[in-house]
Amino acid sequence: MQYLENDQKYDVIVVGAGPAGSATAKAAAERGLDVLLVERELEIGVPDKCGEYLPSLDEMKRLTPKVDHLGEFFDPPSRCIVNRTKYVKFIFPNKVEFSVPFNGVVVDRKLLDKHLANEAARAGARIAPFTSVLNLLGDGTGVRVRNSEGAFDLRSEVVVGADGAFSLIARQSGLPVSK
Repeated sequence: MQYLENDQKYDVIVVGAGPAGSATAKAAAERGLDVLLVERELEIGVPDKCGEYLPSLDEMKRLTPKVDHLGEFFDPPSRCIVNRTKYVKFIFPNKVEFSVPFNGVVVDRKLLDKHLANEAARAGARIAPFTSVLNLLGDGTGVRVRNSEGAFDLRSEVVVGADGAFSLIARQSGLPVSK
């Protein structure tokens, strides 16, 4: 567990260790920034979440030919892949069906989340599991968190909300969130 101190300063605090949060933490750490990745669960990837289907790397290259570095995001390790697909089938309420060729992979989300968080840590990000964000600090300089050791104010000029569709960070920043 990452040791936290009150008023500890980071360049970037990322809230949420799902794919978006871990990828963001990794990218920031690779650029030499001091990054803290905060995850409310004790074990990254638990409980299971949705979103286990990804386009294959070849499909993404076909769909977005001008985007570089796709392999970082659309090439999960084979140990995370549980199935491969060759098409997507659409079934509508009026019973109309059709299929479209589309290569993809079904991943074990728990393994993928752990893999991506480990990649962030290898890049230099620090990870604080079992740490809940209570709120953004009123002066816009970070977050207040709680873990088994107590509550702490953590400072950063950059707080990334990767905490899901019902994001506390987005809500407290005044951004629209899912209802």
